[in-house]
Amino acid sequence: MEKSNHNFIIGESAELLGQSNGLNFIENSYLTTEARYNQWLAVKSQNIVTIDHNSEEGKGTVGCVCMYNGHIAAGTSTGGMTNKRSGRVGDSPIIGAGTYASDNTCAVSATGNGEEFIRLVVAYDIAARMSYKSLSISDAVKETVHSRLPHDSGGVIAIDKFGNYSMEFNSAGMYRGQLDSSGSAFTGI
Repeated sequence: MEKSNHNFIIGESAELLGQSNGLNFIENSYLTTEARYNQWLAVKSQNIVTIDHNSEEGKGTVGCVCMYNGHIAAGTSTGGMTNKRSGRVGDSPIIGAGTYASDNTCAVSATGNGEEFIRLVVAYDIAARMSYKSLSISDAVKETVHSRLPHDSGGVIAIDKFGNYSMEFNSAGMYRGQLDSSGSAFTGI
């Protein structure tokens, strides 16, 4: 995106931009596994859309928030959906929905029902509560996750510009962990 005037490009245009900048491409078949293909067949036969993982497998969205040399950042990689409509874009790549970072407030990575995170601009909402209401990271996250986001929608991990963090969810569980520069660690399900 350093060689484009645009912030967000998907589909064929994104591929053309990549090709024009010398990116290597692989065949889509390289990414296909027998297990995922069989999962797709089963879901397609039922004409439903579902997440492509289950809680027993412990797979899905992988997110991170970090602080380094006074800067904060967030990253989010989706677990995805099986049999979704072609062209559907989830919350993970949408800045402000599933991912957000500003050195002025916080960095947020979200997991859950992407449509709700998009509709409510959840990641940015947390930063806005900190900026406009002077809330702490903990209070801003709690307000957004428990008061604004519909029940059982998911959760977020977040860190503020001082290194304070919050991990909240309104679903049955959320795999999460924390590690600080002293080596202190925490994990939860």
